[in-house]
Amino acid sequence: MKNAVAQRYSRYLRTKLGAIKATPHQIAAGYAVGFLVGTLPIFTLRIGIAFLLATLFKWNKPATLLGIFLINPFTGPPYYALAYAVGRLLTGKDTGTADNWDLSTMWQALWADGAFFLVLSFGCLVVAIPIALFLFWSVRSTIIRFQAS
Repeated sequence: MKNAVAQRYSRYLRTKLGAIKATPHQIAAGYAVGFLVGTLPIFTLRIGIAFLLATLFKWNKPATLLGIFLINPFTGPPYYALAYAVGRLLTGKDTGTADNWDLSTMWQALWADGAFFLVLSFGCLVVAIPIALFLFWSVRSTIIRFQAS
């Protein structure tokens, strides 16, 4: 079942990205930067920042939008839990929220001293950069093959 869903989503994504009229580099760069910015815990600013970067570097904006939404309500919780664990491991900073993940504790930790936000942001970057590089490479090669056929 999971494999069928993954294959269907992969086909959908290949079709959407393949239909974009741009160079493979522009599409792949837009998708990768969309994913990278989409992983950062700046929820209300993600689209604006990603579009600004896509505009400045002439990357594809529809691909950027598709990349942003790779982190969504279904993929976000496990991703942010992993990113927080990685950030906490690498910074050695314990924000005191690891054992108590209720909303009021998270809100207080996020805005009280900013430690939670910094640990989470660092973890997000460490986890997202290699994934974004992989996405760039794989989307670029897929689009090259798709446009050649």
